[in-house]
Amino acid sequence: MLKPGETIDIWVVEKALGAGGMGSVYRCHNRNARRILAAVKVLESSIRRVPGAEERFVREAEILFALDHPNIVKVRNIRTDSDPPYLEMEFIAGTSLEDVLRKGAPPFERSLSLIEQLLGAVSYLHSQGVRHRDIKPANVLVQDDGTLKLVDFGLAMEADTSRITQGTMAFGTVSYAPPEWVKPDTLDPMAWDAYACGVLAYEVLTGDVAFPVGGGGSARQQAMQVILAKQGHPPLDPGPTFSNDLRNLVGRLTDSDASKRLVDLPEAMRLLREVDRTRTRRVGQTLAPMPDEPVSELIPPAPTPVAPQPRDGQTWFDGEGPLDSFASASQENPVFERTAPSAPKAGGTFLLLALAATMVVLVLGVGAFVYTASQGQVETKVLERPAAVTVSGLPPKSDVSVRFRGIPPESREGWVFRFGTGPLGPGTVSVVVGADCPELTCPGSACPTWCATHEESVEIHEGDGEQSVSVEVAPPEARSVSVSAARGVSLVTRPEADLSAGKLMPARYEVLGSMGKCPEDPWTCVEEPCEGCTVEVADLVVPWKGEVVDLKHPLKPKKTAPSPGPVGPRPKASGGGGQITYGGFARWLANNPDWAPDKVRGTGRGDGNYLADWSGSEPPAGKSRAPMVNISWYAASAYCMGHGGLADVASAPETWGSGPSLELRSSGGRGAWRTSDGTTSTSVDLKQSNGFMGARCAK
Repeated sequence: MLKPGETIDIWVVEKALGAGGMGSVYRCHNRNARRILAAVKVLESSIRRVPGAEERFVREAEILFALDHPNIVKVRNIRTDSDPPYLEMEFIAGTSLEDVLRKGAPPFERSLSLIEQLLGAVSYLHSQGVRHRDIKPANVLVQDDGTLKLVDFGLAMEADTSRITQGTMAFGTVSYAPPEWVKPDTLDPMAWDAYACGVLAYEVLTGDVAFPVGGGGSARQQAMQVILAKQGHPPLDPGPTFSNDLRNLVGRLTDSDASKRLVDLPEAMRLLREVDRTRTRRVGQTLAPMPDEPVSELIPPAPTPVAPQPRDGQTWFDGEGPLDSFASASQENPVFERTAPSAPKAGGTFLLLALAATMVVLVLGVGAFVYTASQGQVETKVLERPAAVTVSGLPPKSDVSVRFRGIPPESREGWVFRFGTGPLGPGTVSVVVGADCPELTCPGSACPTWCATHEESVEIHEGDGEQSVSVEVAPPEARSVSVSAARGVSLVTRPEADLSAGKLMPARYEVLGSMGKCPEDPWTCVEEPCEGCTVEVADLVVPWKGEVVDLKHPLKPKKTAPSPGPVGPRPKASGGGGQITYGGFARWLANNPDWAPDKVRGTGRGDGNYLADWSGSEPPAGKSRAPMVNISWYAASAYCMGHGGLADVASAPETWGSGPSLELRSSGGRGAWRTSDGTTSTSVDLKQSNGFMGARCAK
């Protein structure tokens, strides 16, 4: 472990925050700017000696760097060439959920919010083909405002498991691992994550540890004891102090049979939002039917509370196969040999009423559960069906994406989007129309203004084969907009549009102004300056609805001085010509208001730090000629279009003595950066911006 004051590259350790399966995490500050904080995760030397550990650490970095979700910790930088290798992550000022639960269950509404945020984060991971495999309270941080952040992806993997680790390797924290954890050949990591979410939901609602690790024997024996206790264990039930729809949801997520478990997390989020909050009763009331609630839909009370158990945040990491590990542990202590499971505790089974009828049919959510009272057995039939969504009403060649229950289609044929087998019942179809519209944030407040959206609830019924669903979408309409330019300036757009018509379809347009002797395609002069041709690019956003801002193109003919005289050298910003300065960007911003902080944030072109030290569109006082920071790659690229484009990552100056410690640049037209000490990289988060990140144009 590193001590306060020690350094990790440009970061100075303040204190250790914790240790995960793949290294230790430290709170650090930038050595050149003390107020810039980061959580730096280091691959410790002791872990680097474990075969394959460094490969998994790099894979964690790659996975995290590609993720962008408000409830998942964000990686800002990766340095695998450093000694030791490290990940630079956003610093989260908060408390682990493990520490929160030590004080008992949070207030009910906050508990529901935490559960919904967790389901949203894991649902997003699954949509990106990533499985976490180590969801537990110690890996969840809670900020003071109630925002949840999922951390520690040391055990995460992509759908292609061969790229990270062998399927027979035992991972995970046993208290939150599913019963099938002992059978790696049949272990579904999505069902694993869903089970862990259900266990956390139970603990957040009750404040109790669902499956405490304790007792005698070695750590491996205790782990085996917990896993074997889960075999055939009834679904978890937070108890009669909560409404039945919430109890049923927790139960479906924690079913010990993975084939019956609710794995569709977007559906779980929908069910959670529909929970009847008015039916939650205070602790101490007896179990009784609530008004207008059928007795047959009640499940029995939770087990009798036991003394609080210590929370175990240990991650079990074993290079042997899990079955072999358990076998050796069993030989060490025969007490833990596996036997036929005992009868479930009364508090965890479903309530079987002594009715005259021999069968009671109970429908819970999307599964049909048939109870045979005379035999005391349960026969379960999970009802599922594939769906095909046909979208109509849109013009040909529309840029459109469709999701059903938050999941993208498996295939598309024309306007028919086919989805794999899913549960019966209601679900939401989301349609997004427009270019560069992110599916994961549309519809929603973070959806770009030019994107047209449509949501519709549909019902999947029982039946054979694929169910067809038709959704009619009203297409976006052309908006009246005025685009003007100075005399002698010609305008063209990308995507191509007829500006003379006075109407444009909703989209984000690049409007190129040109004057002089320009080629037929003036866009070629943006990256490579053309002799005798002057070009400048401005942004124009035509929203789907709301106010349309007309554009007056900033390109203007140069004024001829009355007395030419000698031309002096052009003033340069600190650190060499080409660096973007506060004053230069402010002048550009006056003609490109769509890049102001209040416009860019939420469009996908800037994160929460974009122009963080500005007051609206005004730069910090007294810094007009200073190199600016807090700029994103998107904004730097737009600014530099009129300055020969972004400087190449390999171009001079290769190092500089003052100004930002990192410059955004270009590599073959793609994102790149160079540090003041000469390090380069093409792993760029195009939306990221921070207090030590500047940019440099080619001229």
